[in-house]
Amino acid sequence: MATPLPTYKITVLSLAILNLFLAALFLFWSNSLVRVNQVLKKWISTEKFEKALNSARDIDSQLMGMRIITGSVCIILAVIFIFLYFKY
Repeated sequence: MATPLPTYKITVLSLAILNLFLAALFLFWSNSLVRVNQVLKKWISTEKFEKALNSARDIDSQLMGMRIITGSVCIILAVIFIFLYFKY
């Protein structure tokens, strides 16, 4: 009786099959891949994502405003980690 494959082996196998399929698309059916890309460009616009990622944000002022809370949380976590390190 055959034993079932572990989850990671199934994941690796499915990624390998997907990779082979995509490689076949790139090598043999590149024209249809370009057509699919043109259709997807109409549905999925990356312009808004690009604009959001490229805009500058000033988080230093927010962190400085919360410096007492941030510092206290960091000190408490450090003490807890040190306590747990020596306890176990």
